Amino acid sequence: MAAILRKSQGTAGVLIHYFCIVKYRRLSLAELKQLEPEFIKFLAANTITGADWEKLKEAEPARAEGLIELFSDLVMEKTLENVSFLEFRTAKEVRCFFCGPAKIVLCGLSTPRIEGFSFEDLSGNNSLQDLLSSGQVQLETYRTEKGYQKERNLEIFSMLQSGCMISDGQLFKTLETMNQA
Repeated sequence: MAAILRKSQGTAGVLIHYFCIVKYRRLSLAELKQLEPEFIKFLAANTITGADWEKLKEAEPARAEGLIELFSDLVMEKTLENVSFLEFRTAKEVRCFFCGPAKIVLCGLSTPRIEGFSFEDLSGNNSLQDLLSSGQVQLETYRTEKGYQKERNLEIFSMLQSGCMISDGQLFKTLETMNQA
């Protein structure tokens, strides 16, 4: 998150100008509404009272937007720091990722396209176990790992923007066990 700070005197006391280049994305209004208590604390930490905030929104909307963008980046950064597992599914393939501190590990499972079967319809670890034990579908597992091409959180954010979903890691652990067998 790149922010340029400059202090100035305004009607609401000393305020900080934020010219923010959003690193991730601006939170939606619905997300901001859910995070209202945290946003109020963020404003308070920047010595902005509720009255000051209302004045700022009216008098200097660009500065208010800059604060929202800065808050959005802080929230996204904290969220992405806590992501450990991602999943991406297509009809014939499922890719599970472990996002470690220095590298990302991919465990995947693929099958030739079979009429009526899709990994997108498969839910839960038990369904995968049922599929594996049935022998009805030819499956191929694979595993690879690599260092991050860019900053960890930016890479995770890009993966989420490309369709990956945050997961609990159960499917990754199952595939990791299968690859070790």
